[in-house]
Amino acid sequence: MPADSVAAGPSPFVTSLEISLAWTRPGPRLGAATLGTHRGGRSVLLGWLETQLGLRREPTPLFERVAAFAHALERTPGHSFEASLGRDRWATASALLERWDELRLAGWDGSDGDALPPLVRDLARTVAAAPGIPPGEGERLDVVVAALGRGQLLPPHRCVLQERLDSWPRQWRSVLQRLTLGPAVAASPQAPTGSALAAVQGQLLGAELTTVTPDESLRWVRARSAHAACQHLVAVLASWDGPLEQVTLCCEDRLAAALLDELLSRAGLPTMGAAGNARAHPALQVLPLALRLCWSPVDPQLLLDFLLLPLCPLTRPVGRDLAAAVAERPGLGSSKWEEALATVTDPERDPQGENARRVADWLTVERVPIGSALPAALVRERCELVARWARRRAMGDEDLPQGVADMLVAAERQAHRLASLAEALVGGLTEPQLARLLEAVSAGEETLALAPEQEGAPRLAADLAEIAWPCELLVWLGLSRDSEPRRPWSSGQLAALVRAGLEVDDGRRGLAARLDAERRAVCEVSRALLAVSTPADESTSAHPVWLQIRTSFGKPEPVVSLEGTFTADVARDLAPFVPGTAVREIQAPHGERPRWNLPHDLLEQRESVSASSLETQLACPLKWVLSYPARLKGAQASRLPDEGRMRGTFAHAVLEAVLPCGQALPPPDEIARAVGEEFDRRLPLDAAPLSLPAHRAKAAAMRDEVVKSSRVLVEALREGGYALVGLECELTGKALGRQLSGRIDCLARRDDGEEAVVDFKYRYASIFRGKLKEGRAVQLATYAKARAGPGGRFPKVAYLMLDAGLLLVPEPSAPRFGQEHVERVDGPGIEGTWADFARALEGADAWLSGGEEVPARPLLPPEEWPEGTSLVVEVKNGERFPCKLCELAALCGYEERL
Repeated sequence: MPADSVAAGPSPFVTSLEISLAWTRPGPRLGAATLGTHRGGRSVLLGWLETQLGLRREPTPLFERVAAFAHALERTPGHSFEASLGRDRWATASALLERWDELRLAGWDGSDGDALPPLVRDLARTVAAAPGIPPGEGERLDVVVAALGRGQLLPPHRCVLQERLDSWPRQWRSVLQRLTLGPAVAASPQAPTGSALAAVQGQLLGAELTTVTPDESLRWVRARSAHAACQHLVAVLASWDGPLEQVTLCCEDRLAAALLDELLSRAGLPTMGAAGNARAHPALQVLPLALRLCWSPVDPQLLLDFLLLPLCPLTRPVGRDLAAAVAERPGLGSSKWEEALATVTDPERDPQGENARRVADWLTVERVPIGSALPAALVRERCELVARWARRRAMGDEDLPQGVADMLVAAERQAHRLASLAEALVGGLTEPQLARLLEAVSAGEETLALAPEQEGAPRLAADLAEIAWPCELLVWLGLSRDSEPRRPWSSGQLAALVRAGLEVDDGRRGLAARLDAERRAVCEVSRALLAVSTPADESTSAHPVWLQIRTSFGKPEPVVSLEGTFTADVARDLAPFVPGTAVREIQAPHGERPRWNLPHDLLEQRESVSASSLETQLACPLKWVLSYPARLKGAQASRLPDEGRMRGTFAHAVLEAVLPCGQALPPPDEIARAVGEEFDRRLPLDAAPLSLPAHRAKAAAMRDEVVKSSRVLVEALREGGYALVGLECELTGKALGRQLSGRIDCLARRDDGEEAVVDFKYRYASIFRGKLKEGRAVQLATYAKARAGPGGRFPKVAYLMLDAGLLLVPEPSAPRFGQEHVERVDGPGIEGTWADFARALEGADAWLSGGEEVPARPLLPPEEWPEGTSLVVEVKNGERFPCKLCELAALCGYEERL
């Protein structure tokens, strides 16, 4: 090396540099001395060089370089990639910047030339016309070479390269040749001579291939789940007879590594500092959600995600109340939303107006139609809002855990980055572009330590190539690897670049350096290798180093099933990694319990009953007891209703808003037109999922159904001489000596006093047709009983099937409707159905009066049911239909049968 590149004179120590092309993150071990020692990849060496030469500055983040490169490309029209840039600005600029950086490392100075491929010539002209692009690795190396050429000196050092010099890019070789290079220590098998591991290590280094029989130095275990594998490894580490700091765990799966850390903590062993995906942290979800809520109609699932964030900018009670409104009527701006908003901003609850201000800041915004681009000004405004919130939250709460505070700082940083990118947006920000930019601004912050790295813990490596230290035991969890990324150059372009004198790596040199580092890592193991495969390995390609090891095994392959029976042979094949076993008696759950001995003094009839409570009382007394006297409920987490329930609720709301009550009914065409307009207005407010692009066909079909049903109902009422009394009419009558509660979907009355009760159902006409035919329409009968006149005169009844535009009426209790779109069903009158229902209730309440235990009736055979139970629990061909699981099915034991 040139003598003038190293400082002369005595020096207290010599800096040690251990560098590999394959290393990315092999940091120092906790508690290890690192003064004067640098280990890593190209970025570590480049940073050291810049520091010693006085050139050190923070590298420009990749997202800023991509943004500047995209701006340069747009300023130079007429190039071959102009069309791609117009379709996807960020992806095109990212791909071209990657090629630019690779060309610069290959020795290209950025000048144009006839021998270059057209794409490279376009890049040269574009960059030449738009200088000022932040420097990448190649440009930084140019500055280092220039500084060394001017005679600047480096301190005494010794740089050990793990690969041959000709494996490095040409730009790097011009720098490495000026350093004091020392030979890398040749890899050699470290396992005891004669062991299976030593044989495998020798073959990885090029020894002759022979069949290897595993022994205690080499074991291969297959687990049926990552959890089982981690439990086994914790048992192995707990019984390991050597120091745990001499154990290395190689695991590419972050979730598995985090799970193992959690199990180590539970076992009282030191944790390794496994990292999880930081992008899933609630603090980092505020920015993407705040931006995605700027499209209209608002996706209610995204709105729920925002409101229920553990670090929501709204207070937790406010978020919970608004989320409950969204769960009931999926959308932003529904009547339920307005009611909840009025509650949380009421002056008594919000005297300072803080809730109102926050809701306005975060959820009141000029939205753009979904599919359109967000304006740059709107993106900046949302980013600045997130940055201010994150800064105030991080600085204003002294009790925040440090990890949460760090993530809030990261959220502020990402918001500022995205705001700066928005300055250069041309034409706004589409949703795919938003996803790419969010990924770009979070680069370098993808991981979050889930547990601290503790002294004496096993050492964790996310990649086999990172292992640059000796160890006694290597635990390799997960024996597969995703395929290598495709190179950006075609074979023709590579050939043209070679002719132009540029050494662009076609992928083989980088792959060879990585494989060499991975083989060296296995050879550093001095005692044992435990390889553990999981189900994830079956769907991806085998790791090339493991494939080489596996090839040395004979047939059958010596893999031991972890969950297999632990016979003597299996224990022998696993030694010394046999976990301890113990036999314990496990108390099984109670299973099915058809009858429950409950204190009867705690049970009493309710003063007010509903149709559903009466039906539950007959169908399953246990459910009635748990739901009403005990007031047990399932989980209260807000979630969107299923599509069927949402459709029914929305159709009810539309008809209720349009159909006039207490006056003559307008012509059907007028009603149908008003229903269609109300449907369109309320859809994004009350049933927003159906207004999203993916469901617009469903929404259009449903609109036709509801419009047709409104026409059918109005025509039938007009023909029968009925006027609407009301929709969602509250019940006022009594039954069985108790007040009835609930609401009737539609109540109509003729001038002669005859009433008609119409119950709206969205689908399943065959089921309700069967209820009318068999006299099992108990809900409709309860509504009719509530409207029965003083002389016991029952109203007429009907089902309106909203999806079919069809009225189902029982022949004896049919309203005076016409014939069109009306189906008359042969069956008992509604008075008879109520009489049967009331008689069944009175004859089946011995459990309520203390005469018998409380039954879980669906668990009993039909022959043990009281008379009339089949009105509410359907029986077909002598067998009962399966119980429709309620949220309390685990208590009665029915859920165990599934």
